[in-house]
Amino acid sequence: MDKFDEAKVNYRGFQVGNKCLTITTSVEESCWYGQEKGLSLVMRRGYFVVSLTATAINSPALQPGRRPMTSRKLVTDIAGNLPS
Repeated sequence: MDKFDEAKVNYRGFQVGNKCLTITTSVEESCWYGQEKGLSLVMRRGYFVVSLTATAINSPALQPGRRPMTSRKLVTDIAGNLPS
C-alpha cells in the first residue's frame, strides 16, 4: 500500500462510529463531528492526516451553532502549516 492509500485508510479510520460532516476547504478531505462539550475534526492533505479534538467549558466557539464555522477555521489554520 502506498503512502496516499494508507493516508486515505487512516482518514476513514478516525471517523469510525461517528457521523462526520464534510468541511469544504483547500485540503483533499476534511470533516467534523460534535461531541458533548466540543468537536472533533479529521483532515487529509496528500499523505498527511490530522485528527483533532477540541473541548473547553463555556467556549463560545464550541457552542453547537458555531461548531461548523469553528471547524472550518481550524482546518484552514492547520492546513496552512502542512506541506503542500
